[in-house]
Amino acid sequence: MNKQSKREADYDSGLLSDWGGGNVAWWQDYIRAEVGRCNDYWRSRIEEQELQKQAIQDACNALEVSGRAVADIMHRKGEQDDPLLSERLSELWQACNRARCGYQYRQ
Repeated sequence: MNKQSKREADYDSGLLSDWGGGNVAWWQDYIRAEVGRCNDYWRSRIEEQELQKQAIQDACNALEVSGRAVADIMHRKGEQDDPLLSERLSELWQACNRARCGYQYRQ
């Protein structure tokens, strides 16, 4: 899915009437400006979340690569039975999975 298809349409206040008199043009401009600021704010929050999600994915991928490298080195050195290292690697993979699942759960 590309960014364009994810993008939500801006809120449209529609036609604003001048019923009631007063400085209608000023109020119409004010309302449109506020709606525009609101749209900009929420769009920026959505973009921040997308960046945060990508950062979590990148960090977890890097941790998994590092963990696999350590596991490979342990295996080649015959240290796969080292309980402390095995426990730390297990914690590492569990943390990666929790980070991924936790982020998806919050969405």
